Amino acid sequence: MEQPFGMASLDRGSPQPDSVEGDGDCSEYMTFLNLWSDTEENDMSEKKQCCTQQRREWKRALRRASLKGDVAEVKKLLATECACASHKETTRAAKERALLDSCVYGYTDLLRLLLAHGVNVDAQFEGNFTGLLYATAHNHVQCVEVLLDHGADLHHVGPYGSTALHWAADKGAAECVRVLLERGANFTTGYEYGHTPLYCAINGHSRWYIPSPYCPAKPNRSIDYLQCVKLLCHSEYISCVPQKEIHQSFVVAIEMGYEDIVLYLLNEKIVDLSYKCSDGYNALHMATNYSKIECIRALVKAGFDVNCRDNSGRTALHFVYTSECARELILLGADVSAQDEDGWTAVHCAAAEGRHDVMRALVDAGCGVTATTNEGHTALHLSAKRNNLACMAMLLEMGVDINVKTAEGNTPLHCAAQGWSMSCTEKLLSEGAAVSARDLQGWTALHWAAREGWTDGCRYLLARGLGLEERTAAGETPLHVAVREGNARCVEELVSEGADVSARDLQGWTALHWAARKGWTDVCRYLLAQGLGLEERTAAGETPLHVAVREGNARCVEELVRLRAPVNARDEQGRTPLHVAARGGDERVAQALLRGGADRRARDAQGHAPADLALAPAMRRLVRSWAVAA
Repeated sequence: MEQPFGMASLDRGSPQPDSVEGDGDCSEYMTFLNLWSDTEENDMSEKKQCCTQQRREWKRALRRASLKGDVAEVKKLLATECACASHKETTRAAKERALLDSCVYGYTDLLRLLLAHGVNVDAQFEGNFTGLLYATAHNHVQCVEVLLDHGADLHHVGPYGSTALHWAADKGAAECVRVLLERGANFTTGYEYGHTPLYCAINGHSRWYIPSPYCPAKPNRSIDYLQCVKLLCHSEYISCVPQKEIHQSFVVAIEMGYEDIVLYLLNEKIVDLSYKCSDGYNALHMATNYSKIECIRALVKAGFDVNCRDNSGRTALHFVYTSECARELILLGADVSAQDEDGWTAVHCAAAEGRHDVMRALVDAGCGVTATTNEGHTALHLSAKRNNLACMAMLLEMGVDINVKTAEGNTPLHCAAQGWSMSCTEKLLSEGAAVSARDLQGWTALHWAAREGWTDGCRYLLARGLGLEERTAAGETPLHVAVREGNARCVEELVSEGADVSARDLQGWTALHWAARKGWTDVCRYLLAQGLGLEERTAAGETPLHVAVREGNARCVEELVRLRAPVNARDEQGRTPLHVAARGGDERVAQALLRGGADRRARDAQGHAPADLALAPAMRRLVRSWAVAA
């Protein structure tokens, strides 16, 4: 379950009574407040039926009077309540519901009357609510005092483990908070998600009370979250709250941009400035991440180091999302050239996230655009890979080398292909990027597009002059790469453009060998349909079936056997696919070969039969028993 903030989830469970407007017709009652059914037994005598009808009318009258706060009418009805023993329970429930109405609407005199008449002060309603929870949630401090004077359970635990103090804090009911604390409310008690009333007061700040037809606002309603925070922080229990909880509440205030609460917590030294989360993330990082400039100023003024780092070495400037925030941090002394553990500066972060306005502010402050990360990436590489055209165009205007290479030899064009960045690819090539540039492995941008399955990129790069027979240092064509990664659409695109399906790499592998190794059955079938043969051999004499067997790709083996692959073909060591299967120990693969006619007695160059190479006893028995059965 997602952890809610403050008491937001509790609001969904808090029933609201219907409006007191109009004549109080019962048809307007909210269905979720109709907690008691009026159904009765159908076999009652005529006398009992008459009594039941009178009781129903009495309940409706009591409900109408309680919703209007009509003390005189309620008093009259209480004096005429049904004394029938069989109706005692429903009568009690009706009076408790009247108590609920008085707590929700703030009818103090009515509440006193009901309590004097013996109504249970801790009566529980749907969701484990009590009258005290309702009164605090609706900011009726006089009702709260009356309930407490009559012995209401101050520490009653309602839904989600909430207490009256949680509700008062969450609703900004400062006077209720004061009364509850004076009466001994336990500040450290948290509901089931572990949040304290302090957290609820700060987080509740974001949900102003909105009058509804079911609970109209009262003229004397006052909401003061800052005062709630002050009361809670001055209570005797604040010293018992773990700094983790205080910090959690503090960062919520920062996230929401409540400068008054942030300043108060800082000025009163409620917050430990040295506290960090487990990843080293602190309040200044949070304020920067949410672009809360006033909070940033307050934090730095209070003593936060503007260049403090998290566990990854990132400063607040690495988290900047707006140019205004970046300029503010720079004015406060942020180091624009600071690098994290991966060698990233704030410019790298801005380029990767597409924040060109932030990048401009950083560059204007003297941050270099040619700085490299530990992997040799510049801001140009990162903007190209993330398809951030505005950042890339800005960098090119600044004169950054368009063919600059990373530690692995990748140019920005390679990075654009890796990230499926069509607009950046077009921009780079229009600005003169070397289309045939190679990395340290001899890969072109076309190889990378094929590897990533970027079909449109393959088509575009081919149209811009890259050839289908471009080879890597290992002799692989783009088709080899696409097949190895299982990118079927790219394979079809390259073949349709004229790629040689029989091309071999330096190990003599065709695309079919790679498909068999990876277990791409559909790709194998497609390549065979393009003219590749099942007897194609690698430099080591292996057929595609040898390769599929060695990798344990049972489905691919079964498909190749079904397509009449030579099950007794031998490699340079004289081993058949069954020799390879016996050594590998995959019984399903061995059975597929045996069913396809594999020779159980075949000997390799060293005179070993398949059973002789089996490491697992079960495999040895399988091959030998199959031979005996034959």
